[in-house]
Amino acid sequence: RNAPSQRLALGVGERLRSRQGARGHRLFGAGRCGLLCLPTVVVMADYLKTTLRIRPCEPGGAGLVFPLTEAEQHWDFGLRAVLYAAAMLYLFLGINIAADKFMSAIEMIRSKKLRIRVRETGNRVTVTLWNPTVANLTLMALGSSAPEILLSVVEVVRNRFFEGELGPSTIVGSAAFNLFVIVAVCIVSIPSPEIRKIKELGVFAVTVVFSLFCYLWMLFIVQVNSPDVVELWEACATLGMFPVLIFISYLADVGYLSVGRCEDAKSPLSDTPGIDVGRASRIVKYGEDIDNENSIIVDREDGKPLRNSHGILTFESDALTIDQGQEEREVMIPVFRRNGTHGTVACAYTMEPLTAMPDYDYRHSEGELRFAPGQAKANLAVVVLPKLPGERTDSFQIILSDPQGGAIFNPHLDGARSDRCLVTVTIRNEAEVHTEKSIARRAIGIVDGTINLDRL
Repeated sequence: RNAPSQRLALGVGERLRSRQGARGHRLFGAGRCGLLCLPTVVVMADYLKTTLRIRPCEPGGAGLVFPLTEAEQHWDFGLRAVLYAAAMLYLFLGINIAADKFMSAIEMIRSKKLRIRVRETGNRVTVTLWNPTVANLTLMALGSSAPEILLSVVEVVRNRFFEGELGPSTIVGSAAFNLFVIVAVCIVSIPSPEIRKIKELGVFAVTVVFSLFCYLWMLFIVQVNSPDVVELWEACATLGMFPVLIFISYLADVGYLSVGRCEDAKSPLSDTPGIDVGRASRIVKYGEDIDNENSIIVDREDGKPLRNSHGILTFESDALTIDQGQEEREVMIPVFRRNGTHGTVACAYTMEPLTAMPDYDYRHSEGELRFAPGQAKANLAVVVLPKLPGERTDSFQIILSDPQGGAIFNPHLDGARSDRCLVTVTIRNEAEVHTEKSIARRAIGIVDGTINLDRL
């Protein structure tokens, strides 16, 4: 009734007879005559296969995928070794491609940003949709561990929920590798004169406690409470600890578990990187005649100029609108150096997409912006690509970072809390602004706004 299991049982019987003589013959003689019932054959075959460690290349052995047929077990060992190695490399390559695509998708989800308005000031600021700590514990951890988790699940299900040769060792070994080897590499890779500090010490402490607790909890399950068996309630309790870890880590990240936290602690929004709640944004339309190279940036509290002889690097505003037609063009976005022009200063710049897509809505560019002594203005060249009829408004950000030469960034613009200065560039479809929309264009606009056709 179950030919593979019977063949497996008979193959194990032949192996036992060769080792144990008549005893093995008596044990499996009944199986050959069909006196053993199907459940007995299946259970005995699985048990003996595990006990004797029959290799897939031997008669009666089987792996997760190979051998595909019974006749395959009689092929030459050398030929099978070459074929199996080629198949293994092919599968590894497929896993690598799938994992790479999976991680790219997770990174896109994780980097999703929003422009929100702060109720108290009316200022529009940039925030990440995902909390960084929550994203690292969920999306990034899932993406990096997906291959080993799926491998363990496939093996456990195939073994009828009995432990296999990979299973728990795969998961525990990976966790131990992260806990010991990765931490050690991070420590020894720092050059000797330099130091590094843990930025989120509270989150780090929570992660360390849970990491050590998970080993003790697993030891309790398989050695103390139910030796060599994982019961259903134990599995459910283990799974339930994961959202607890995420919630406690989030509280630690936003400051609710900080030592000495008082009632008037900052809100989670104010601690989010990239937020400045100081003033309402001013939206500048590209092409306006702005001559503010000699403007002075003042302190919001006392109204006095901020002192920095090397200069304060800033955009004119943290929001810029560009009306784009059906022709590619290059626009120059000014970066000002205010409150001082002493010496040579520089900063890095890059572009990050919001809804606009690189090479579809604009040309991605990154590099270094340098100011010579006495220079108070520099331009960033941005290539904006054509907008087709019906395309919706898209936006991206230009980000200044890593100031050099003593310069600092404007503390009043978006990005100040993360030591950056950024401007959100909105690309409007010029045809949609000046012409009446047809039904077809409206339909295209609805589809584009829903799924972003540039991502396809």
